[in-house]
Amino acid sequence: MTVRLVGLGDNVVDRYVDLGFMYPGGNAVNVAVHARRSGAESAYVGVIGTDDEGDLVKSSLLSEGVKTDRVRRVDGETAFATVYTDETGNRSFGLCLKGVSLFHPDSDDLDYLAGFDIVHLCETIRMEEALSAIATRTAVSYDFSDRDNDYAAPLLSAITVATFSRSDSSTEEVESQIAWAHAQGARWVIVTRGALGAVISDGTRIHFQPAAPAQVVDTLGAGDSFIARLLVRIWEGVDLPAAADEAARYSAEVCGMPGGFGHGRALIVASDNTALAQSTNEG
Repeated sequence: MTVRLVGLGDNVVDRYVDLGFMYPGGNAVNVAVHARRSGAESAYVGVIGTDDEGDLVKSSLLSEGVKTDRVRRVDGETAFATVYTDETGNRSFGLCLKGVSLFHPDSDDLDYLAGFDIVHLCETIRMEEALSAIATRTAVSYDFSDRDNDYAAPLLSAITVATFSRSDSSTEEVESQIAWAHAQGARWVIVTRGALGAVISDGTRIHFQPAAPAQVVDTLGAGDSFIARLLVRIWEGVDLPAAADEAARYSAEVCGMPGGFGHGRALIVASDNTALAQSTNEG
């Protein structure tokens, strides 16, 4: 069985101004790429600009074998984030702009999504009003990141797989979060905890998955790669402990590469701190 997964909405170019490189990324793009690397048939649906950053996003998706049938290009700036990394590979963010990335899926988009086993999206794309329509067509994976439960509560009835980031929560708080999310309607609940690993529940059992050892270059995209590999293996019918262990090891590998999935392109930083793309590629 080949799993069909589509990433919806969030795309970005991560600008590592201090390193002089930019990388394609964004939660939905990263998950689509890592799902493809995990053996899924994957696609991405979203909006990019007509700038060099848009070129980078689309060409990287195509080179990874991710379908781009429903990627639109409109005049304007592709979404970007300014990223800084420390000596341990952990990142922090500077200026981030949405550019042209925000949109509402139309009827053609919804028909296209219906051809996939699961659609993945996240809270940054502001597509809350479309969730019910999407959920009538396919299973929904939604990354809430560190958003609070007041935000999540009205959405969970439409979501099959809910992911939360709770790196500072105790084990008791994580278990409470999982029970609460199931009660609101989520079938699967994933709680990522950074260096502490992740906790996954299918509603009948809770699995505690430790993080795998990693030679860290850059942690950007690690959580997205974990989600992607886990989703693909679960939909393939792999038992939860085995799926989670493989996802953790894969995420550790991703920590050893720059950006969300590589494909770096050099930057020129102008005197006004504007980052301009060069044609040379890296990774």
